[in-house]
Amino acid sequence: MMWAKGTNELHGIIRGILVDSVVSDIEAKFLKNWILSKPDVIADPLVARLADRLVRVCEDGILTQSESDELKEIFTSYLGNPDQEVPTDLPLDDPLPDIKIEGSLFCFTGTFISGTRRWCEDQTLHRGGHFTDQVRPGIDYLVIGSKVSRGWANQSYGRKIEAVVGYRDSVLQEPIVYSNIKIPRIVVEEHWLKFL
Repeated sequence: MMWAKGTNELHGIIRGILVDSVVSDIEAKFLKNWILSKPDVIADPLVARLADRLVRVCEDGILTQSESDELKEIFTSYLGNPDQEVPTDLPLDDPLPDIKIEGSLFCFTGTFISGTRRWCEDQTLHRGGHFTDQVRPGIDYLVIGSKVSRGWANQSYGRKIEAVVGYRDSVLQEPIVYSNIKIPRIVVEEHWLKFL
């Protein structure tokens, strides 16, 4: 891919930022400016989302503790954990469905590049959708953050994914018994963003 060299540099910069386990205001601004100055790097959709998030965080000129913590989590997730096994495939809908936000019930899980989970929930509410923090029958869509750990099945958000897969499989295997329950759709952040 054309952005491979720049992506390697980006990984190095992020690793350097994370050395002290703190993301400072200066580091966030530097990374934002560096990414925005590299059109070949920002061509990667995940990096573009990371840049959008950095622009929003740096917008007011003040990096709060919660924003710093969130960036640390995003950066750590972006790099992944090289010591973990090869990732298990996510149980996404195939083909990915069109998403109707208005009137639909969403559940968000994982780490999102586009913003905090609260930001994703606000975007949904603003467009007439609803959200829940708990997996339950009636969910229309489970949206999984773009930065999924290689060991997602062993993470806390993996329980939500497994629960929704269980609902989905039950409805599909016994459609007569579950005829009044919607089939939950499982999509990733990138796909959900296309429908905002």
